[in-house]
Amino acid sequence: MTDDSPQPAPPETERADPVPADSPRPSTATDEDFNGVCALLLILLLPHLLTQLPYELVLLVRYSYWKNVSGVAFAVSQIALIWLIIRRTRGTWAEVGLVRRVRFLDLLSAAAMVVFAHVLHRFAVKLFYPDTVDAVLSGGYGERPVGVVSWSLTVVRIVVAAFAEELVFRGYLYTRLERLLSSPLWATLLAALLFGVVHLNHGAAGALGAVFFGVLTTVAFAATRRLWPTTLAHVAYNLSLVLLSTEPEFVPESETPGTKSPNLPW
Repeated sequence: MTDDSPQPAPPETERADPVPADSPRPSTATDEDFNGVCALLLILLLPHLLTQLPYELVLLVRYSYWKNVSGVAFAVSQIALIWLIIRRTRGTWAEVGLVRRVRFLDLLSAAAMVVFAHVLHRFAVKLFYPDTVDAVLSGGYGERPVGVVSWSLTVVRIVVAAFAEELVFRGYLYTRLERLLSSPLWATLLAALLFGVVHLNHGAAGALGAVFFGVLTTVAFAATRRLWPTTLAHVAYNLSLVLLSTEPEFVPESETPGTKSPNLPW
């Protein structure tokens, strides 16, 4: 006699999610970390390729309007690259330090970093130019803008570029190098050294000052895992260098401030 009672259904096997949405990110290095670092280092070399352009084109690149607009465009491309990497690896913005809102303590720590950065920058300048008087000018940093348009573009470029560099070097590169090298110390030093390399266009003293600033901000980021203090410090520091600079804005011989260049679209 057959048993017509219903048989229990076999248990369903759960499909394993390779990266659950709420699971923490791995603390060990992955191929994605290595590939992401390599891709980022390649794009960071692009500004230095501009120095290999013919002299006439280099003059246009250095011209205030073009320099600021191209600087903002490059910074936005860096931010977009980080966004694509994070999205592709199913990461979160918290991994790169973009957590919560700006706090009062962030402002205080940013102010302290700016003071220390100026002390370190002056030391770097005196190291290479012991007889100089104007430490800011000899550091090879930005020219003082002339006119409302130039000032506005300069401020926008400084803010956007500072955020992009902090996102790249502190938020992304440091955290990935920390996993790849299994050493916060070596990750800090390497990230700071790379930060100095991409600032070689500011001269030897400017590049060394950038290394010092990179160490300072990377240590601050490693201690807090927050990107806002270092970004605020970066913006304030770069703005202060422009405000203190006595170097006049570079203008090609064929152009004067306030006139429209025949070689530029504005």
